[in-house]
Amino acid sequence: RGVYDWSQLDKVVNDVKAAGGRMVLTDDTTPAWAVAPERVAGVPWVKNATAYPPDDFNDLRAYLRGIFKRYGDASGVLAAVEVWNEPNTKDRWKGTDAQMVEMAGVFREIARETAHPPLIFGIQVSAGLHGAYIRRLGEAGILGQVDGISGHWYEEMMAYDEATPISNLPRKVKEFKAIVPEGKPIPIWNSESGINVVPREEGKLVSQEELNRRAEQTPGFDPAEPWIVNKKWRRVSERRAAASYIGGTLLLMSLGVEKTFAYTSYGVVMDGAPSLCWVAYAVLGEQLGRVNYRKIAPVSATLEPSDAGENRAVALRLGDGDKPGLIVAWSYKLDPVGRSKHWQPWQPALPVRVAVKARRVEISDLYGRAGSEAKVSNGFVTVPAGEEPV
Repeated sequence: RGVYDWSQLDKVVNDVKAAGGRMVLTDDTTPAWAVAPERVAGVPWVKNATAYPPDDFNDLRAYLRGIFKRYGDASGVLAAVEVWNEPNTKDRWKGTDAQMVEMAGVFREIARETAHPPLIFGIQVSAGLHGAYIRRLGEAGILGQVDGISGHWYEEMMAYDEATPISNLPRKVKEFKAIVPEGKPIPIWNSESGINVVPREEGKLVSQEELNRRAEQTPGFDPAEPWIVNKKWRRVSERRAAASYIGGTLLLMSLGVEKTFAYTSYGVVMDGAPSLCWVAYAVLGEQLGRVNYRKIAPVSATLEPSDAGENRAVALRLGDGDKPGLIVAWSYKLDPVGRSKHWQPWQPALPVRVAVKARRVEISDLYGRAGSEAKVSNGFVTVPAGEEPV
């Protein structure tokens, strides 16, 4: 109580500050000394902590004052703080909804005492659909205590269609939007996401086709749960991860999710160098800098000769309508099983007919390699687009 070792956090904050970056801190568990002994059951990842809130919120106030005073300077390096991590899960949170809202109020109270206050975010649900929990926190008053709400999108980054069962990206966004009063927008962030990637072998990419072949030959493989091998979620190919990060991020943007954070531990660096995922993100960032990326909307995209069957196409336009814009298009296979598409065959490029208001269209792939100009005919252009967006 009152004695803190800042050394590890100092290094992280200073590294981020030196890079000109900003960071989000997430409160996760309460130290054992801050609760009665009967509540110290430990959590799977920290033995000397508990998933209960502190018995005395003044302990939390003192700690937050220490953090905000130490790191909340004019650099803005401390951009936001999340009240708790995945409290919808029984292992991570054992308090009540009312206590969660009260705790969020403590965060906001101490932030407002700070000269350069961070944003305070609440909810932070885990991957999957958790509409009932989100509604409960909304009814308990969480929106009155936070500057924004956030959640974690994992497999949803590969599930573009609301028809995908179990969990998908559009439906999860709807769950958050359902508690936001009309006319009073509040930021929604994807504050945690990642796609586990298979390492390269002798410096070469392992294809999704090869991964699927190996999985099917693994003893105990269950075709009813093809996304699981040896009781673990399957990793995906580097190409699939790169494609999914870009498609998922852009679709979230189009649905009003302001920011997406991706874990670098999930294959962003491979063999000590930027992976396809990071290259794709860097190229996307370069492209976004050319347009008003806050203006983003779907445009008509259909597969030729038709959009029937299990294949789908999507296209999003970024930029002001009266200026040159950026259109990103891709196709995907509708998932009838759920658990995103870890297990699905790779989707090759298909002809996608996209509506454009332009005379001239340049095409490049996901990694910025320029292609040819495309011919515009009667307000449409046909481009080859598969799982990897173009």
